[in-house]
Amino acid sequence: MQWTAASKKKLLKCAIGLVVTTPLASLVPVEISGATESPSASGPAYQLAVTTQPPKSATVGSHFTVNISVEDENGAVLDTDSSTSVSLTISPGTGTSEAHLGCGTNPVVDTSGVAVFSCWIDTPGSGYQLEATAGVFLPALSETIDIASSTAARLAFTTEPPSKAKAGKWFSFLVSVATATGETALSSHALVKIAGKEGQDRQRRR
Repeated sequence: MQWTAASKKKLLKCAIGLVVTTPLASLVPVEISGATESPSASGPAYQLAVTTQPPKSATVGSHFTVNISVEDENGAVLDTDSSTSVSLTISPGTGTSEAHLGCGTNPVVDTSGVAVFSCWIDTPGSGYQLEATAGVFLPALSETIDIASSTAARLAFTTEPPSKAKAGKWFSFLVSVATATGETALSSHALVKIAGKEGQDRQRRR
């Protein structure tokens, strides 16, 4: 068949009409070889969540645990992730302004999607909230925790003096002021005096 100018023009009009009038829903998608997507089983990381809340109240210097989970947008923990660095801070405007949050490690790299913190707060105050952040993930805010002054209840030798020493020779030891539960009373300003027991002194002099 020989194409004339008129037949070519008619064919072009038909092709244009097919493109314009064909509904998108009827088009069949074409798979391009080599262009595959491999999303993770849990979906993309999207947010942080506080899965273990701090206690409602604690004393100055007492340790408490907070667990932060790395989750996708559906709230599923990314248990295959062990590389996200999570930071924990006191949320601005909560508690006492000059307070500091202390933690054994901060930031913490999650393990199987969970970052575990062991922390304490050094200043009394009410309504503290902790904020967890990690890069572009949506941050998480904890429930409130009130921190009370630690009341000194007893003394404890945290570094014992030596069992033997020469007369007149200096030695050192460390005494801490503790609460009734054994935590160090960080807010205490107690004056500690040291004296030898009289009975023991007499025995040593004999």
